Amino acid sequence: MFSSLILARLKLRLVDPIVTATGVVRSRDVALVGIEEKGVVGWGEAAPYPNYSSETIDDVWEALGNHADDILGGAIPNIPLTASAAVDQARWDLAARLSEEPLWAAIGGIARPIPCRVAVSGATIDDLLGKVERAVACGIPAVKVKVMPGRDVAFVKAVVDTYPHLGVAIDANASFDHTAVDIFDAFDALDLDFFEQPLPRDDLRGHAKLRERLDVPIALDESLHSGSGIAQAIELRAADLLTVKPGIIGIAGVLEVNQQLRATDMAVRLSGLIESSIGRAHTLALATLGEMGPTDLAPTSFYLETDSAHPSWETKSGAILPRPAVGIGVDVDVDELEQIAVAWGRFTRR
Repeated sequence: MFSSLILARLKLRLVDPIVTATGVVRSRDVALVGIEEKGVVGWGEAAPYPNYSSETIDDVWEALGNHADDILGGAIPNIPLTASAAVDQARWDLAARLSEEPLWAAIGGIARPIPCRVAVSGATIDDLLGKVERAVACGIPAVKVKVMPGRDVAFVKAVVDTYPHLGVAIDANASFDHTAVDIFDAFDALDLDFFEQPLPRDDLRGHAKLRERLDVPIALDESLHSGSGIAQAIELRAADLLTVKPGIIGIAGVLEVNQQLRATDMAVRLSGLIESSIGRAHTLALATLGEMGPTDLAPTSFYLETDSAHPSWETKSGAILPRPAVGIGVDVDVDELEQIAVAWGRFTRR
């Protein structure tokens, strides 16, 4: 079905380390997937995030190479989720390029500015405020503060008090439990945009109860690693927002969840895995669908020192604008990519 498959493994250095309840991340290991037909290449990105799931970049890279023939034949094989999502992304990008339209238009989106929100963290309050100041200086109108036991209410209150006009959300990465009632109540009093994954990933009923008790909208993320997790969250009405990642469930998966939520009081919230401009472009395209909730979307240079595609995504008046260019709106120089890749593969249909 497809003429060739390009695989490139990259190590992307972060501008600042990202500190969460699950650890510290200083760089991102990603695998780019290029699918070619009729001389046109569509691109996707697999970016397994450390400690977010059991997937590793080694798993992803091995699976993509081992299943190259299946991918070239048009199948999306049973491979790690981020690898499968990258194949799905590449196919959507390729289809849009072949039909000579932007991906956002191909999925029924509307070209509109998508407000930016960046994730920030700090080992101390001063460290955190320094990260927020950098975001504000970049014109970014909203942040998501990483919280955990010991780095909780005082940290967030400092941000809210220092930047009263900034949109502030929080993400606990499943680090609290039901004993944190007083902390949750204190968060609730801060008029936050949303509270993401306060409880362990398997505690959907606990999240549903918390949603009933707190005014701040509850978002789920880690609880949604599988299709069954998403289905259970919808059945239990366990959150106001379901944080889904195109880098895990692909374009098709996000569109399916969005369709399922239309008859509920819940909404999709898009987020990423700290990807390069390729993965970021797929999130941006989906964000143009009008019913999406608040999106985690940032200029590429806010997180990464290097990029995989051109031009990188940057902000204008606190938002990122979808481009009228075909496909995902960024281009890849294959020769340049081969030079910077730490591993490389090109497969052709037999």
